[in-house]
Amino acid sequence: MACCDPCCDFCCPSWVKKSASYICERFGNIGFAYVEERRSAVTIIGTVALTLSVILCICGTAAISTEKDTVKNVNWAHSDVNGGLVEKVYIGLSSVVVKTANGSTSIEWDDNDCESSHCTDCKDAATSTDSSAIIACLSKIPAINALYHRRSASTDSPIYKFIGSVALFVGTVSLATSLASFKEGCYDSFQDSDSITVTLESGETVTFDHDLRFGPGYECMAWSLAMNFVLIVSHLLLPVKKVEDVEKLPLVPGI
Repeated sequence: MACCDPCCDFCCPSWVKKSASYICERFGNIGFAYVEERRSAVTIIGTVALTLSVILCICGTAAISTEKDTVKNVNWAHSDVNGGLVEKVYIGLSSVVVKTANGSTSIEWDDNDCESSHCTDCKDAATSTDSSAIIACLSKIPAINALYHRRSASTDSPIYKFIGSVALFVGTVSLATSLASFKEGCYDSFQDSDSITVTLESGETVTFDHDLRFGPGYECMAWSLAMNFVLIVSHLLLPVKKVEDVEKLPLVPGI
């Protein structure tokens, strides 16, 4: 089986090398021959899922921006308001955009002195979620490299299966944590309140009823999480061919 020993090129104790090789080989053997026979189809599905996951993750993480238009497009939660000065509210990870009849006001969470526990809970959840969202997106980088090498039995290795699975698992946990944190601290918190109070750029304080709903940014991250599960399952079900089996493969496909 291809070497997956992290000490292959370094001077490590023999027991470390043996332990690493044993664990990697056992992990590489996990899977089904039926899936291995359909490696091309599985890796194509994985590539599509990973591509979608990356795009969706980037869109959801863009809510960290404080630009008004960006927050409006990829907000994690929004609310329509019937009547009054305020027409709509968009909640991002770094700011809140309030749309009024006279234009839009951007209020950064760091500059927002919340006057209610609901606002404070939402502020804490949103500002702590941005780091988890970034980690979730960065975890895609090693996942891309792992999937690239796993597309062919001749370039596959237990280390790529291990790296791909672990990176996706870390990203999945981080992503699930950020979604759950935002839902509990922001969405659920405001559901317990009948109104939201915001202070506009003019200094005017406005209180209004709300109907808070998840925004496109949150939904993008939720779908990215679903794609992660597809990728993890693909990695686990696809075994790594043994070296002797790989050597039997034709150098040129179809020969």
